[in-house]
Parts: sequence; structure tokens; C-alpha cells
Amino acid sequence: MDKIILIGAGGHAKSVAEVINYASEPLMVEGIIDPDRSDDPYWKTIDYLGRDDDFTDLEGRNVHIGVGMIKNLRLRESIYKAYKQKNANFPIIISKHAFVSTSANINEGSIVMHQGFVNTGAQIGVNCILNTKSTIEHDVILGDHCHTGPGSTINADCKIGNNVFISSNATINRGITIGDNCIIGAGSVVTKDIEDNSLVFGVPAKFQRKIK
Repeated sequence: MDKIILIGAGGHAKSVAEVINYASEPLMVEGIIDPDRSDDPYWKTIDYLGRDDDFTDLEGRNVHIGVGMIKNLRLRESIYKAYKQKNANFPIIISKHAFVSTSANINEGSIVMHQGFVNTGAQIGVNCILNTKSTIEHDVILGDHCHTGPGSTINADCKIGNNVFISSNATINRGITIGDNCIIGAGSVVTKDIEDNSLVFGVPAKFQRKIK
């Protein structure tokens, strides 16, 4: 059974650990890397391996970024790049309770969580989170370092940029293009294309402000 190190020890990392326990390919959590040792009882049986700076080389070792992107759209990307420089491996993690089409393509470091659905021809970038019950319909292109929240739906033929956070239960209508570094508010319905660096929400979703 392959071992994998989790980067981060927050709530999302706990959810990732649960998916790893039910992954389609056998995995087990080797330990966690975090700025501080967590006092959360959840981690009491999992080794604390140290801080990011304690590791200069991780060649041949598997890692997964257990940090979401609700507060910082570019944090996952920066962590990914830092650990690529440490020569870490980034396995793809797919819950055995998820569906992924054999014609879909999922890139390194991405995770499909419980009851996630990735349909035929979908293209998923590196280091993405497809959270619980999120749906990626056919021929969607999802960029790198994206996070689709629980219950969200991206309908067919959409093109989503890099560093995009699609919040819980949001729906992206068919054929929509969303630029880089965008946030789609929870429960929103996106009916029009969205420019880079935009915060939108509502039904239908409306532009609120630019994201710096």
C-alpha cells in the first residue's frame, strides 16, 4: 500500500484523509506537515512530521495538499510549486464512491471526493479539488488549482480558468467560460461568461467586484 503525506491539518485535510481511507487505489496517510502540531483529536493517531521548512527534498515520496482555497485563491498554487521544487510526487486521489469516466483526464495532485462525478471527455487540471457530490459534466475544461465545492455543478462544454473557487451548490450553465482567479458564490447560477479576477454571486450570478 502506498503512503502519502498530507500538507495541512485543517478541516479540509480531515476530509481528504477520509477519502484516502476509501480511495480507488490503496493509500494510507503517512503523516502530516503543518506549521504547528494540531491539537485536533482527529490527528492523534497520525504522525506529525514537522513544518514545511523541515523538508528540503521529498524525492520519491507522495504528498497531497490538504488546504482548501476559500480564503486565498493562490495559496494552493504556491504550495504546489514549493513542493514540486522539493521533488515530491502528487498522486491522483479518487474516492471509490466517485464516478470518473474512462475518457476523462485528471492531472496530478487532484482529488475527486465522495460521490463526485466526472463525465466523458472532461479535462481536470493539476492540484484541483472536486469536493463531495460535485459534478463535472462532459467536455468541461477545468484549469489548474481549482476548487469545486460540495454539490456544485459545471455543465457541459464549460471552460474554467486557473485558481477558480466554485462554492457549494453553485451551478455553471452549459458552455460558459470563466476566467482565472474567480470566486463563484454559494448557490449561484452562472448564465454569462465571467472575466478574470471576478467575484460573482446570485441567481442569476452578477458581478460584485474585482479580486486583487
